[in-house]
Amino acid sequence: MWRILLCFYCFIQFDLAFAQVNSNATPAADRAANLIEAGQAFLQKRDYVNALKNFEQAKPLLEQQNDEYRLGRLLKQIGDLYSARTYFRQSAEHYRDAIILLRKTGQQELVGDCLESLANINVNFGYSAQAIGNYTRALAVKDRLNDTKGMMQCQLMLSKLYFSDKNYELALSHNREAQQLAGNDWATETSTAIQDVVILTFLDKIGEAEQALKKSRTLGRQTKQPHQLN
Repeated sequence: MWRILLCFYCFIQFDLAFAQVNSNATPAADRAANLIEAGQAFLQKRDYVNALKNFEQAKPLLEQQNDEYRLGRLLKQIGDLYSARTYFRQSAEHYRDAIILLRKTGQQELVGDCLESLANINVNFGYSAQAIGNYTRALAVKDRLNDTKGMMQCQLMLSKLYFSDKNYELALSHNREAQQLAGNDWATETSTAIQDVVILTFLDKIGEAEQALKKSRTLGRQTKQPHQLN
């Protein structure tokens, strides 16, 4: 009887060892990919807890493989997740770490996005100088990539920040840059024209403010026309 039990025990141990070896045989890169995919699925369902759990499990696997390309992207995604949950300090830490790897691996578009996200966090905390620095750096990246929409958003934010700091000349300059980038975006072109009026008034340039007001009214009428045709 004891021999039967001993054989049975050995078979169990063999099965457990085989299962362990089989699990370890799965390449770390594949396990990381599966975890990231699962995390993204949870993220789409807004299950942030399980999304973060999967992302955090994937991170050391990518580090083991020295896969800086995917690790940089993962760190950005974790930063986005924390930002969505308004955990801005954790979000900023992950964006900063992501930027290092994204730059190193030539993922400039994501570098620009991380810088812009950092600037948004700076605004949230009221850190005007840091926000201006990060928007300026994001603008430089987006300019190199010819990302017109991204450039316009950075210019708009810089104009608002300089206006809040009472640096009206720079506020006007960035507002007009945004206006030039607006293209067929009539809403942005109209809002920047109105902002021109406000800034010029603060600069005591009343004549220019009146001209800007006429332009904003003309643009306002043009914006309404498409809706009137429907």
